[in-house]
Order: sequence, then structure tokens, then C-alpha cells
Amino acid sequence: MAVIAEGISVVIKKRAIRENLLQGWREFNYMVPNQTLCHDSNIARVGFLSPREVGHFIDRLERKGLIFVKNTKAIDIAVVDQQKGPTTSCRWLDFGHFPYRKKDGTIGEISACWFREHGLFQQDEEVSRKGLQLSVPANWSFEGSLSDKYIFVPDEDLQSKKFAATYIN
Repeated sequence: MAVIAEGISVVIKKRAIRENLLQGWREFNYMVPNQTLCHDSNIARVGFLSPREVGHFIDRLERKGLIFVKNTKAIDIAVVDQQKGPTTSCRWLDFGHFPYRKKDGTIGEISACWFREHGLFQQDEEVSRKGLQLSVPANWSFEGSLSDKYIFVPDEDLQSKKFAATYIN
């Protein structure tokens, strides 16, 4: 199984959640600041639109004892860019882009990541052979999602009136 990787995703090992948060999954759910949580048996994913939001969430997780990066490698937490994948060396996570059939029959593309067993670097054969089983946030649909209408906007442009008039209205 895999989790969707839209926008900037914070991906956390579920084992680290169980081991570091006193109330485990229940406490973690309380910490999630938005409606983008999805998970499989090994990892949880929360999506964000800005690096600032990502930093705040990771800070909260680190205060609970989870480790983001040590010696340039992701330990319990990874940050995954929708277009490029993990932003740091991460031996426990794989990433890929996959075709997605839209309701109108045309093909779109989604980004996903999944827990890598045994630290191997080749693409997960199970995902390739049987097709992607994808965990997405509740009420997610491809139409209108970041996968469907991806655009990149630098932080400094988010405050621009021109951007707001063009893309938000």
C-alpha cells in the first residue's frame, strides 16, 4: 500500500508515533493541523502547501521525541515534494509517479510514497506488478486536487495581489 504525496508531504513512521507519543495514534491525530491525513500500516502522511507549515508541524513532532534528520538522513520523519520526492536521503521510503484514470476516462498522474522494506533501493515490485493501492485523505477526489491542477508558487509570490487575482479568484 502507498500514501498520496501531494504538495509538500510530511511522512512519519507509524512505529515512531507508537513509541514516542504517550497516547500513540490518538495523540498524533490530535496534532494533525488539517484534513490531509492518510496512512497505511507503516506510514502516515500529512500534506501542506508551504515550507513554513511543514516546519511548524515537524517542530511539534520533534518536541515529542521523533527525529527528523540525523547525519543528513531521515530517521522517523521525511518531507516529500510532490514533483521530486523525498527532500533528504531516506532509506525507508520509496516514491513514484503513477497514472490515474479520471472520471472522464482520461489519464492523470499522482505522486505516491510507500514504506521500503529491508532498505532496498529498487521500486517496490508489488506496487509495480499489482498496481498501486493508494491511501488518500477522507473526501479526496482527483478532480480539483493538487494532482489534477498542480502549480508551484514560491512563498514570496503568495502575498502578491497579482497571484491572488489570477489564481484564487
